[in-house]
Amino acid sequence: VKKRHLTALVKTEAGLHLLMKALSAGWERSTALNDKPAIPLTEPLDNGWPGNIVLLTGCASSPFWGLDNGIDWLGKYRDAFGDDLYAETMALHDFAPQKAINELALEAAKHLGMKAVATCDAHFVAESDYKNHEVLLAIGRHQKMDDPKRWKFDSRLNWMRRPEEIVASYIKMG
Repeated sequence: VKKRHLTALVKTEAGLHLLMKALSAGWERSTALNDKPAIPLTEPLDNGWPGNIVLLTGCASSPFWGLDNGIDWLGKYRDAFGDDLYAETMALHDFAPQKAINELALEAAKHLGMKAVATCDAHFVAESDYKNHEVLLAIGRHQKMDDPKRWKFDSRLNWMRRPEEIVASYIKMG
């Protein structure tokens, strides 16, 4: 089963405790199952997250865009989180599927009355950190750098870009 993810931002001190508790439980489950850490999609809905944590709909690996019933889940999250759920678009002009994902996010935002937010899907600080990030991904998966099947990002734009760089990327996306 492919793991899906969202972006969670702590809003309150209680939110910090809720998020840490969920992440710890995810790690414990992963150790017991010899799997990647994960929390159930119901966790944010059932355990006091609304009002304490702000959620962004996430990247191409979001459950909202990647599951057959993802839009149904998005509606449930919208009902629970209200204005603390944002439709996330990403400025990744070198990743072809991102334009369609951004369009889905904006369409969902319009349909559900959500605000949209633009991000750069930052996973490392500077453009020059790309290779180091690749090495960390390989280490994390116990893979060698020369393995053609090793996991790597589809985009090379995952650093903390300046606003004008993000705008330029959106322009390149059309």
